[in-house]
Amino acid sequence: MKYRFNFETLESGAKAMFVNLPHFRTSSIRIMVRSGAFHEEVNTPGSAHFLEHMTFAGTKDLPAMLIQEKYASDNDIYQNAFTFPDYTKYVSNGHDLDSIAFLLTQSVFKPLLLEEEFLKQKQPIISEISSDFADPYFKANIKHWSNIFGDDAVCNVAGDIRDINNLTHKDLLNFYESNYRLDNCWIVVCSGEDIETQRKKINELLIDVKNNLIDEKRSKQTKKIEFNPKGNKSSLIKIDAPEDSTTNISLFYPLNSPKNVRARVCNQILVSSLSALIQSILRTENDLVYGAHCSSDLNCDISFNNNKKQYYLRLSTDVIEENVIKVLDVIKRKIINSNIPDHWIESTIRSKKLDPDYWLQDNPYNTIENIVTCLVINGTDYIDFFEEKNMADKIGVVDINNLKKSVFSESPVLTASSPSQKVLDNINDWLNKNPI
Repeated sequence: MKYRFNFETLESGAKAMFVNLPHFRTSSIRIMVRSGAFHEEVNTPGSAHFLEHMTFAGTKDLPAMLIQEKYASDNDIYQNAFTFPDYTKYVSNGHDLDSIAFLLTQSVFKPLLLEEEFLKQKQPIISEISSDFADPYFKANIKHWSNIFGDDAVCNVAGDIRDINNLTHKDLLNFYESNYRLDNCWIVVCSGEDIETQRKKINELLIDVKNNLIDEKRSKQTKKIEFNPKGNKSSLIKIDAPEDSTTNISLFYPLNSPKNVRARVCNQILVSSLSALIQSILRTENDLVYGAHCSSDLNCDISFNNNKKQYYLRLSTDVIEENVIKVLDVIKRKIINSNIPDHWIESTIRSKKLDPDYWLQDNPYNTIENIVTCLVINGTDYIDFFEEKNMADKIGVVDINNLKKSVFSESPVLTASSPSQKVLDNINDWLNKNPI
């Protein structure tokens, strides 16, 4: 069966990727607006997340929240949105490409943003913020973030209650006009419909959308992000939680920005191999934890043409009190200071080469989520399904272990959130005796 995909810049200025999955009758669309909490003005935190809520409160052709919701219900459409520090993702899934494309483009590009709805939304958003801050780990993670990346990089995506109370309707409109530009968006479509049909439908829906031309400086990231600017070796925070709650431990390492496809694929293979290794050793071999993982991410502005990306690698696990020091010993001895066994790397490379085939035979929802993840993590402006597959053929075990040695030669920041001060003291003592 022949699969088709194409990435391009539309006449409207939006970047788009169209994927034809002829074996499926469902469709899935993502619109990623490359603006988030890092793009807010200093005096208007919370506006990116607030705007996400407002896009579901009535549009040009669906002029009320209930009408918008009824349209989604009548057409069996799942819709949602998620705000991040550096972008906002809008989601729409359903059986009919026309209806999900109409609903999503209405929400993102034709919201009414009425003042009366703005005032109504303040209390639900404050309720959401209050719920976040009821989680002690959430509050601790904000403090950890400051210690790892500096005060300027700290960002509670939703703002706080004072921010929302002080936010004005004019602030919200300014944020929308500054950032929700077609040339600042990615549109990804996965559907059983052919590429030409997908492109035609999206172009028709965007034909009357005004692409605001603004001062370029207003859409750029204003926060400087640098790995461990304070030179910390740890961030240990006592949380207000039941005494038998687990201690969350993470090790953060700076990871070089991938300058080309080879570096990008090597990073991906390293992270996947480490994730398999840490899970296997800590749970299967040592019976110390239920779950552990390794991930890579970047904390940056992913606006187009911005090369100032801060990547990092994180080893993370949740540990009961009696096992904390045992886990740290195992991580240092068997993860940090040992090579990854050949079979884990070889298995990961084989999986990497199969990824495009899995993606293009999967359902539209999973396929599109994989594409979006690659766009964000890789920081690229396009996806070539088979470019990375072909590169994986040229990478071997030695390459990955050499990369691991290079990454782990850097000094990490160890973070721990625990209800027990004794545990935190023990971690601090361990770090003084076991530099990593």
